[in-house]
Amino acid sequence: MEQTSEEFFHDFRQELLAGAEANGRFQLDEFMETIAAELVETGFTEGFELCHFRAQRGVRVDGYWFNDEGVLHLFIADFESRNELVSLTRTDVDAAFKRVANFFDASIDRNLADDLEVTSPEYGLARQIVDRRGAIGSLNLVLLSERTLSGAVQSLPDGEVAGVPTSYHVWDISRLHRQRSSRSHKEPLDLDFEQMFGQGIACLPAHLATNAYQSYLMVMPADVLATLYGNFGARLLEQNVRTFLQARGNVNQGIRATILNEPGMFFAYNNGITATAQSVETEATDFGLAITRVVDLQIVNGGQTTASLFHTRKRDKADLSQIFVQMKLSVIDSQQSEMVVPKISEYANTQNRVN
Repeated sequence: MEQTSEEFFHDFRQELLAGAEANGRFQLDEFMETIAAELVETGFTEGFELCHFRAQRGVRVDGYWFNDEGVLHLFIADFESRNELVSLTRTDVDAAFKRVANFFDASIDRNLADDLEVTSPEYGLARQIVDRRGAIGSLNLVLLSERTLSGAVQSLPDGEVAGVPTSYHVWDISRLHRQRSSRSHKEPLDLDFEQMFGQGIACLPAHLATNAYQSYLMVMPADVLATLYGNFGARLLEQNVRTFLQARGNVNQGIRATILNEPGMFFAYNNGITATAQSVETEATDFGLAITRVVDLQIVNGGQTTASLFHTRKRDKADLSQIFVQMKLSVIDSQQSEMVVPKISEYANTQNRVN
């Protein structure tokens, strides 16, 4: 019988108590480190550093991570070692995000570091934020909670903090339960293109109704690809670790030259991208079929193209508005993915190898 969220909560609480005692840590630290380890394993973040700071004026942070793509993760905890599982309301969520956003804003605009002890972790973080200000392209605010998120919280729209594009994420006890219960131990990306970019992506079906899988040819705006890579990096390339390691931080100079000098020829010169997904949602528009939602998007060939678009936009301030990339998307359900996706990755990378 599948474990309930209530049962998972009590088991997790005992795990934290035992872990804190065994590791000689405060329960809050054990809570943060335990969930952070899960997030690293899923590819949500590449690392995590504890950093607790609270101020009476509504400023708080509990951890952080800078990645190589200019994304700063700031973490805040909702943890009181509660004995029972209770609901996390929208008011609670908004208040927590306001506090951690205040830390970033105070670091950027109010010289918070000047008021902190130089040897403290929070000074180091506040100083890094100031020193890296020009390199921080986006901000992820992450709430880690021992409560279960209220069903009334349907979405967390993106915003801005101190002029930096900001995304909001909640990892509550129910989400942790789902992740640990999943066979793959990875929570798939759920990308709503209409919410993220205002519209779906044009596509052409490339399968018959009798086919065991669906396939689509898509014309991806380069800005969309660059934004997806900037926000989700490693998680888009989990199915092909070699591709991620090759692409990370690198810019193919031929691709860069085309972006900067011949953007209108990019579609003709580039081999495009091969990707897979567990499921998609489509809708008919005045201009044809469009994909509006993709679950578990994985780029299995074309990681270098995607990374080069992101880095050239960031480093060279390149205008990607005139660039489009062809993408072949195969929709494979979770039961077949372990067998089929590696073959798609293998054949795509063999036939279109980037030297």
